[in-house]
Amino acid sequence: MKTDTMNFFDRNAGHWDQTTQPCPGRIGRLLDSLGSLSGKRVLDVGCGTGVLFRPILDRIGPAGNLAGLDPSGKMLDKARENCSCLEVLLVQGFAESMPFETGSFDAVVLFSCFPHLADPETALSESARVLSPGGRILIGHASGREHINSIHRDIGGAVADHLLQPAPVLAERLVSAGFEVDTAIDGNDLYCITGTLRKKPWSG
Repeated sequence: MKTDTMNFFDRNAGHWDQTTQPCPGRIGRLLDSLGSLSGKRVLDVGCGTGVLFRPILDRIGPAGNLAGLDPSGKMLDKARENCSCLEVLLVQGFAESMPFETGSFDAVVLFSCFPHLADPETALSESARVLSPGGRILIGHASGREHINSIHRDIGGAVADHLLQPAPVLAERLVSAGFEVDTAIDGNDLYCITGTLRKKPWSG
């Protein structure tokens, strides 16, 4: 994430939850696209203020583990405030250089963050690296692509050109990173791409 982008999220962290309220039903549809998460190790990349923490924890149950990764210290501060009673490992870091060991997770979720990544290909490679074989990835938004892109253009500044690509384009990126694409929804009210890691892209 570029410095001006991180500054944007730091500046807006305090009132983010008041201005951005994703539909719980759509969040549920996104997470359900991963199949059963019971007992799984899940990484929430670009976790922000922790909007996904409760619904993920409900799905993984007491046997699962959840980690949240975000480059914005202010967003993580807000996540700690919002979720102080929840068992979540919060880590400050970048999607392009995840501070986790290879094969640490069974599922990686990138919710409402993909357009903001400075190097999407590297982020996908890192997602593949930290996943165990057969691990799942979700790239999702609780709104349609055109709506997301319109919001970013209207905000302008650091996020003006942070545009979400058509699902087939992003699906090809997943394939290049070593995933088999399972779902590619590019609808008016939901953007959802899921994949299963079939082969480590760096292996022979």
